[in-house]
Amino acid sequence: MKANELKTNTTSFKNATKQAKEARKAIQDALEAANSSKDAKNVNALKADLNATISNAQNVLNNSAGQVADESTRTALQNAISNANNVAGQSTPAQSDVNNAKSQLQKAASDVNASINAKQQADAEAQRKQQEQQNAANQNQNQNQNGNQSNQNQNTRQNRNTKQNQNQNQQQNQNQR
Repeated sequence: MKANELKTNTTSFKNATKQAKEARKAIQDALEAANSSKDAKNVNALKADLNATISNAQNVLNNSAGQVADESTRTALQNAISNANNVAGQSTPAQSDVNNAKSQLQKAASDVNASINAKQQADAEAQRKQQEQQNAANQNQNQNQNGNQSNQNQNTRQNRNTKQNQNQNQQQNQNQR
């Protein structure tokens, strides 16, 4: 090979190497763009899922006012909602942060629902006891009325007997005269 051929081949190899590097860079850039798009899509899906959980928790909070046995459960739910909103507000929240926020929301909402059930049961029990007391009071009143009526009947009988005795005594007195 002659020097010119070597120079031409070297230049060709350099150009081919340069083109390969440029192609490699283009492929890497395209791969990074695809991964960024995929990551953005995943972040958006994470946020959408978290926002749906926040919305459900907010509904539980709104519908539980005055309905819980333990108000601290509602406070815990409000705190979990605030924390989850902070995570959802991040531009790229970590999967673990989203999972933790969702878990806290679900537990707090479950605790509020359990407190609602406890209050409903306590209210039902209180109503049952009140009804029992009312029934007992009514029964006592009926017994007193029956006792009073029985006493009145007895007094009426005694009055009749007394009058009969008086009449008999008067007749005997008249017969003896």
